[in-house]
Amino acid sequence: MIRLDDQVVNKPKYSGLNPNYRPGKPCMYVGSTALDPDARFKQHLNGYKSSSIVKHHGRYLMKKKYEHLNPVPAGEAEDREELLAEDLRGKGYWVWQN
Repeated sequence: MIRLDDQVVNKPKYSGLNPNYRPGKPCMYVGSTALDPDARFKQHLNGYKSSSIVKHHGRYLMKKKYEHLNPVPAGEAEDREELLAEDLRGKGYWVWQN
């Protein structure tokens, strides 16, 4: 998980995507990777195979939110990513997921 700056909620491109967002809760990106999370985050910031939302709004890795979830078997990563994103949205977080 990557912490996004709070300005992302005001961008017209992303409006309406998280209708249950509670202001004050973190905005975050949820994704999966086979790489070391630090290395993958640096790739996002450098524009290599990056999500534009992370490239422009990514601030830091939220390690305490995901370290206990790893490792994830490759065949389950996408399903778990989606479930995690939905769970966080249900708790009022603003979440972007590819």
